[in-house]
Amino acid sequence: RPIAIVGSSSSSTNKKVIACCTSMGKVTIMDMFNLEKGVVAQYSAFNVNENNNKITVTKGSFQNRDIATSMAMDPAPESNRIAIGGRERETILLDMETGKQIWKAKNLPRDPQTLLEKPIWGTAIEFLSMDNVESSHSNLLVVGTAYKELRIYDIRASSVQRRPIMFTSDKDKERIVQHRITAVCPLSKSNSIVVGDAAGYMQTVDLRNLKRGVVGRYNGPSGSVRQIVQHESLDILACVGLDRMLRTYDTNNRKMLDCIYLKQRLNSMLFLNDPTWSSSSDRKNAIYGNDNENGGEWGKTSDMDENGDIDQEDDVQVYVDSDEEQPPPNTNGEQNKTESSSSEAETDSSDDDDDDDD
Repeated sequence: RPIAIVGSSSSSTNKKVIACCTSMGKVTIMDMFNLEKGVVAQYSAFNVNENNNKITVTKGSFQNRDIATSMAMDPAPESNRIAIGGRERETILLDMETGKQIWKAKNLPRDPQTLLEKPIWGTAIEFLSMDNVESSHSNLLVVGTAYKELRIYDIRASSVQRRPIMFTSDKDKERIVQHRITAVCPLSKSNSIVVGDAAGYMQTVDLRNLKRGVVGRYNGPSGSVRQIVQHESLDILACVGLDRMLRTYDTNNRKMLDCIYLKQRLNSMLFLNDPTWSSSSDRKNAIYGNDNENGGEWGKTSDMDENGDIDQEDDVQVYVDSDEEQPPPNTNGEQNKTESSSSEAETDSSDDDDDDDD
C-alpha cells in the first residue's frame, strides 16, 4: 500500500517531479507537468522482491515488520534526494535520478546493561538546513520515531558519522514528547521544529538544546496530528489530523488564527502560492488585520488589550419582557398630538373670553 506522496513544497525550485513510496519500499517517480510521459522511473529502496514480502496480520502484530512508514523530499533547489525510513528499517537517502542509495543511517549503540539493540521505527522525516537557509543542499535530517524519540543526523558528504549527532535520551523523552511522533515541521530561519504526536499535542522544540525540552505549545488539536506545514513566505503554520479540523497558527506567538471543520479525517495538505500576499504590508494585514494601516502597532489589533490578549467578550443586551416592552416612539404621532392639544387649549381660552363678555 502507498505510505506517502511527496513533492517540492517551495515554488522557487525547478523540481517537476513527485515521488510515491509503498510499504515495501517501491519508489515511483512521476513528472507533474507531462501527463503523457507519466512514470519516469521506479526503484526499490530496500532491494527486496515485493512478491516475496507480503504483509499478513496475526492478532494485531505484523509477521513481516520490515516495512517503510515515512518519506520526505529534500526541498533544496539543486538536490534530488529523498529520505525513506520505516519499521526495523534504517533511514536511507536515495538519488531520484539514478535510484542508488547514497547514504544510510546507523543505529545507536546497544544498551550497556541488556546488550539489546535500540528499536527502529521512523514515523516522521524532514530535511533541515541550519547553516544557510538558501543552501543548495540540506545539511541535517530529523527523524521522529514511534518510541517518542527525536534523532538528528548529519547527512553532509563530508560527514563520516552515520549515527545521530543529537537524540533524545530515555530520561528526556517524557519531558519532550510523551506519545508516538507523527509529524515534524522545521520553522524557517529558526533553530526550532514543531513536533506533533498521536495524542494531538503540538510543541516547539529547540534543536540547540534537546535537554531543555519543550519551549512552547500550540493549543487546539484533539486528535492525532498527521501533517504540519509552514507557509513559504508568511509566519503561518497549518496542521491537520484525525480530529477533522484544519488549524492555522501564528508562529511568532503560537496563537490560533483559523479553525475550520472539514468533515473527514485528514492526512495531508498543501499551501497554495497566492500572489496577493506577496508584499510585506499584505503579510502583516493577513496575520494581524487591517488596523495597522492607520498607524497601529504591528502585532496588535483592535480586539487586543494592553497585554496583547484577545478580548473575546461579547456585547450582551439586557433582556426585556415582551409585556413590559414599550412601543417605539412615533415622531409624527407626537407632533399631531401636540398640535391637537394646542388647538383644544386655544378653543377653551376663546370660550372663557366669551363668558367674561356676557
